[in-house]
Amino acid sequence: MLTTIQVIDQINEATLGSPDNAYRQYDYECDIEIANKYSNQCSQFIYHLRPAGSMLFPLQCGMNNVLITSYFFDSEAKYFLITNSNYEELTHGRVTELSAKTPSLPASTERLLEKVDQLLNDGNVTFGGISAAPKTPTTPSHWQDWIEWFSKTTNEQMRQCLIQATAQLKRA
Repeated sequence: MLTTIQVIDQINEATLGSPDNAYRQYDYECDIEIANKYSNQCSQFIYHLRPAGSMLFPLQCGMNNVLITSYFFDSEAKYFLITNSNYEELTHGRVTELSAKTPSLPASTERLLEKVDQLLNDGNVTFGGISAAPKTPTTPSHWQDWIEWFSKTTNEQMRQCLIQATAQLKRA
């Protein structure tokens, strides 16, 4: 089975050739870091490729989908769904649909608390552009503060995830 990086290499070769400029090389190195970081957490990625760079976007890991949908204006940009060793090209509509999915939450309370703590301590998830992530603890008593912050930074996936986690914790 091919790794995510090997699939990215296949896509690059089939569409643009090998990285030929500093922007694409830097982005490629970032994509490798993302693949290594999220390969155990995510089974699918969206790979965004454009002449001046790329971005590997892990699905259902809490990252703000504005990071990937904000490039729709670029007519040369291409988007691919990577699942295991396979890939397929995506439309903008499908990119929006897939990237908007919230992280899945475990059923047990202990694992739920671990998962939310992991998400809230992930700099890629809590990246808010010009708005710095709150220094708020990641405990359930502070989740409402995080919900409000994610709302301000338009990370709807994480806002919904924390609303679901709060409801799940109340039912436990």
